[in-house]
Amino acid sequence: MGVKAIKLYIKTLIIIISAIIFALISLGTLFKINFHSEGFFLHFVTLFMPLLIVINVILLLFWALRLKIWIFIPLITVIFNFSTISSYFGFNFFKNYEKSGKSITLATYNVNYFSYKNLQTNVSAVAKLITSKNIDIVALQEFETNAYFNISEIINEFDFLPYSSAKFVNFEENGIIILSRYPIVRSEKIAFPATNNGAVWADIVFQGDTIRVFSNHLQTTGISRSNSIYSIYESASINSGIRSKQADVIRSYIDASRYPVIVCGDFNDTPSSYTYTKIKGDDLADSFLEMGRGPGGTYFSRLFMTRIDYILHSKEFKCTSFKTVNSSLSDHKPLISVLEYQN
Repeated sequence: MGVKAIKLYIKTLIIIISAIIFALISLGTLFKINFHSEGFFLHFVTLFMPLLIVINVILLLFWALRLKIWIFIPLITVIFNFSTISSYFGFNFFKNYEKSGKSITLATYNVNYFSYKNLQTNVSAVAKLITSKNIDIVALQEFETNAYFNISEIINEFDFLPYSSAKFVNFEENGIIILSRYPIVRSEKIAFPATNNGAVWADIVFQGDTIRVFSNHLQTTGISRSNSIYSIYESASINSGIRSKQADVIRSYIDASRYPVIVCGDFNDTPSSYTYTKIKGDDLADSFLEMGRGPGGTYFSRLFMTRIDYILHSKEFKCTSFKTVNSSLSDHKPLISVLEYQN
């Protein structure tokens, strides 16, 4: 085979890959899955949407540098799927707001059992991080007591947030805590049957009104424990079905709330998923979409845009600031959002 034939073969292959990437990303955009997706191939596609977007950008640059007409495929992909792409990469570089007297600074953080680095020091290190960011309300998922810290000692590390609601879900080993600068007047856990996941909501008095904060930890994807394409697909499929049902439960609690809501936590799913679409609904805003800048990845993985943690809020709030903090105290990154109360 001659050099020209090899070049033609490679060019044809790249054109085909460009077309496939366009089709897959467009499918994810068009569907924005609105139904339970267990066993459905599209969910598997949306799970890897960040990778597809990165490949598309590489293809865009590849054709641009060669000034070839085939640039229109990745370019159309970007234009047609901009809403999906902006769910993973924030373009709000020129938006700036001043923090008002009616603002809440809220953080959500999956702390990976306070054991990612050192069981003896991680609780104190996380508390120090939260203190340094002047947080008013923090939602921590996946906490666990250990030989160095019982539940009271964990809460005491966050003594700058005097009100707390700590709940263990299901197997009483996986905990969720909401800590607040403002009074918590009631709280409740939401347990998911036959899993080690759950959620907590807390009613918090702020500016003379009551707001309801949800902290969620939904079913894991399980793909990190899989070692073949089939086992990855099978695990992703089964767990997406479990998360879909959990999302239905969370949504029912959101709909039942008579107070303004903030819904945050580790959804273990992408912005293209049923989980995210169902919980967000038509009435909640995504803080990242409003004020996020740059890659939206919240989970330390090889792909910097793996976004599975969220801060959503009802129309009574406006997001004026959003940050993803590059802390190495967990396999997740803490998210911080400043929300201005509009009532």
